[in-house]
Parts: sequence; C-alpha cells; structure tokens
Amino acid sequence: TVASGPALYTQVDAPRLPTGRTAEVPAAGVLPDGVYWAAYEGGDAAVPVITVYQAFFGDECIAKAAEVGDECNNDYFVWGDSARTIEDLPFAPDVYLTVSDVATMRSHWITPAELVQIRAGSPSAGAPGGFGYVPFASMMTVSGGVIVGFEQVWTP
Repeated sequence: TVASGPALYTQVDAPRLPTGRTAEVPAAGVLPDGVYWAAYEGGDAAVPVITVYQAFFGDECIAKAAEVGDECNNDYFVWGDSARTIEDLPFAPDVYLTVSDVATMRSHWITPAELVQIRAGSPSAGAPGGFGYVPFASMMTVSGGVIVGFEQVWTP
C-alpha cells in the first residue's frame, strides 16, 4: 500500500536534471543508490518493469555523444549501450511519483496504482482535461534498494 500524498494530479514542480550525468548503470546486480534515467515498461503497482539508462547533460552530453559518434540534441543524450531492464526493484511505500502532461508540459503527482491505470489508457477523475499517458522517461532515484523517486521528464 502506498502512503497517502497530495491529491491525484496535483500540479508539482518538474524534476531537476542532474548536473553532468545520471548514475552509471551496472551490467548486473543491485542498482546502487543514485539517480538514473528510466523508461517505464509496465509491471504492477508494487514492482515496475523499467529499462534504466545513463543520460548526459550539458558539456558532458556533447562530449559523450561525440565519443560514440552521435549528437547532443536538446541538451541531453541517452546512452543506449547502457540500457538494462530491471523487473525486481520495488517502489518505496512513499515513492514520489510524477507524470508529465504532453499538452502543458506540467508535472502532476500520482500513485503507482495510477501509473499502471494510465498506462492502460484510463486515468482517474481529476486528471487534466485530455490527459493521456505518454512514455516520456523518468528521473528515477534509488535509495536502499527501493525506488524513492520516479519523476517523468517532459522531453521534445
């Protein structure tokens, strides 16, 4: 059960992107504490299925993209070779979870159960008018072997 937070779809601040880069993604084993670029693939309200990547920003974006023969567009670069799918990392009971509204670029607080529901195409009452799930990546914060933050990032 997820601890209560704000009302579903309360508008909140957009996530802050780390300076330079997200945490390095180990090839195997437990994810160390840190902030990661993550794609939500499904799963249930307790344990999501996610693909985790390392992302680069600013000068590190330019450098990493050039290193691998690519370009830094919109000030971020997601390194595809760092991808790892994880199916056993649970949400913390009080996870801070947000989604971005594609129409307004605003962030809204939701619960893991609502994330599952909106991915299936049916947001609860209180969702912004015309809201629909868009698979933007999230800034995922891991601490102590659980996901404590999962903030979707609006991206062009």
